[in-house]
Amino acid sequence: MTFAFIYVNFILWYYNVNIVTNERVVDIDFAYLLVQEVSATRITQIEDVTYRRIGVLATLFDYGNVFVQTAGTEANIEFLGIPQPKRVAQILIDLLGQVT
Repeated sequence: MTFAFIYVNFILWYYNVNIVTNERVVDIDFAYLLVQEVSATRITQIEDVTYRRIGVLATLFDYGNVFVQTAGTEANIEFLGIPQPKRVAQILIDLLGQVT
């Protein structure tokens, strides 16, 4: 039972996709293996970018979460458990600076 729980959570994490281009940010999340949720926003709609590393393991292995706050009614985007969150946040901030 424990192995199944770990396996399912690994598969859900592994197939979550985060895409950053010079025009858009896309987050594709899978929940319960059969439900897919896609969130996307234009770079120009980004209001704020923050990242968070919590704990010793996250600091040692350099992984964490990036939160993208968007303007208006568009959904906020979360990149959870990604490597190098500081670098990803800086890339998004740099892209935002190029657009505005």
